[in-house]
Parts: sequence; structure tokens; C-alpha cells
Amino acid sequence: MAALPEGNVASASAAFAFMKTFGYTWGVTVPSIIFNAVVDKNLHVISSATLQAQLRNGGAYSFASQLHVLRPELSTEVWSELIQVYTSGLRAIWLLGLGISIVGFFAVGLERGLELRKTLDTEYGIDDSKEAGSAVTATENIEPSAEKPMRVNQ
Repeated sequence: MAALPEGNVASASAAFAFMKTFGYTWGVTVPSIIFNAVVDKNLHVISSATLQAQLRNGGAYSFASQLHVLRPELSTEVWSELIQVYTSGLRAIWLLGLGISIVGFFAVGLERGLELRKTLDTEYGIDDSKEAGSAVTATENIEPSAEKPMRVNQ
């Protein structure tokens, strides 16, 4: 935003906040879609037909929060198969995140450096006009003086 005129900074900040919120939403949605697709593709690894039915078509993402309850009910073989399927789904998400991070890392090199302003010429900010009974401004001395000792209520 340093390259923008000061009159456009507020609008650019609002647009940036919107895009950031939009990114939060898609940052959860896209990985969950990928996770469920990879789990669906690897369901043949799990030998339990009932567990396959529970994990199919997006059930794996919501099913993950119940695994600690179902762990005692599953055999060791089915549990290791389930871990293998979940690991493959998480691996796909991590690889996607790694790819996005690498692109972002190299994209930083394309940014141009801008010197920031040292003075502001804007209509936004604190009004320095002093009214009767107004709060202390930044230019006034707010330190207690040596002539008047501070009183502490006990």
C-alpha cells in the first residue's frame, strides 16, 4: 500500500481485509476437499466394509474427530490401514501447502522495494485542536512534576 496515494489507503486496507478473510475460508475448504478425495481414492486399503462406508464421500474429514472413541473397537490391522489412508490424505495436503509456500517464497523476489513516507498528508487521524476539558495531547508533558508529589490512595 506504500505505492498508493494516501486517499486510497483506507479502501485498499478494506479490500485487503476482505481478501484475507476470503483466503481463510478457502484455506480450510480446499485442503478438506483434497483430503477427502485422497481418502476416497485409497479406501480400498481398508479391509472393513463398514469403515469404508463411514469414510466415503467426505466422511473422513468429520470422522477424524471420533477416532479416539473408535480406537478400542477397531482391530490392530484395520487401525494400521486407517492410519495409512489418513497419512496419504495428510501428505497430499502438506505437499500442496509446500508448493504454495515455494511459489510465495520466490514471488517475494519479484516485489519492488518502496521507501515509506515519513510525513502524512491525509484527512484521517487525530484532530489536534484543543477544546476545553480535552484529554492531554501528545505534545504536552504528562510526567509528574517534582513540585507536586503524587498522592497514592491506600
